[in-house]
Amino acid sequence: MKTIKRTKKILAIMMCMVMLLGFSVIASAETTPRLIITGFTTDKDEVKSGDTFEMTISIQNVSKKSDISNIKVTLSTANNEIVPASGSSTMYIEKIAKEETYELKVTMKAGADLASKPYVMDVKFSYEDRYGSPIEDATTLVIPVVQNQRVSVGSLDVQSQAIMEGDETDVSFTVNNQGRGEIYNVNAKIVGDGVEATNSFVGNVTSGGTGYVDITVTAIDYTAATGTVQAIITFEDSVGNESQITQDIALEVLAYEEPVEDIGAMDIIEEPAGVNPAVIAVVAVVVIIIVAVVIKKRKQKKEEEQDEI
Repeated sequence: MKTIKRTKKILAIMMCMVMLLGFSVIASAETTPRLIITGFTTDKDEVKSGDTFEMTISIQNVSKKSDISNIKVTLSTANNEIVPASGSSTMYIEKIAKEETYELKVTMKAGADLASKPYVMDVKFSYEDRYGSPIEDATTLVIPVVQNQRVSVGSLDVQSQAIMEGDETDVSFTVNNQGRGEIYNVNAKIVGDGVEATNSFVGNVTSGGTGYVDITVTAIDYTAATGTVQAIITFEDSVGNESQITQDIALEVLAYEEPVEDIGAMDIIEEPAGVNPAVIAVVAVVVIIIVAVVIKKRKQKKEEEQDEI
């Protein structure tokens, strides 16, 4: 009897061990199904502050055994910098089969006053495995946003708007940063037919700040000139994207002319002091007339005396 009882105990222990081992094998084989984001794209080459854009998120069920269903995807940023353009921030997906990828499309909007930098978007998953067990998971996306730059030219001053070939004039103006983000590597140059100009490097201009430009322009060919030159201002945003603005400037180029000799220093020849010849001539004429009158009167008197005799 003792042997039988001992045998039964041993068998019971062995069965428990087998059961425990079986549960362990099942547990190891049936791992929790997971969702991962394999990538995302936007319908714009770059997202600018204030933009509305469509984002496509690739979500993959990496499980080899279990489908995933009743999936809720919630998108958010720390301070609501990027939010869905309309509706809820939570999207619903009925099912993603094992090892399949689902393309989730959602229309988003970036805040109008965002500075140029990458923004972290939290992505939270809530779903069920094939047994209906609830599972939660989370990951993040990084979305670069570029400030919508507002740059203008102001306080334009041209020293002389008409210069001859070979002459120079100075052109100065300000570059005004009216945007929310800093602009970098600001450079200005003037181009145009018939002129040659130097470049002016401004550097960085903070939000709300002003950069100052002073460029010397030389006239080289009046036949090619059109009467207008163009200022080109280039600058970069925080991620190195280059932009430019232009400003037309009236500047006429004239043909070269020999300078007129200064006669102010020439010696002036003065007439010698004395009687004016014109005065002498007038006096002579008067004298001749008087003499003629006297002679005529004497002749008349003489004739009268002879007649009386």
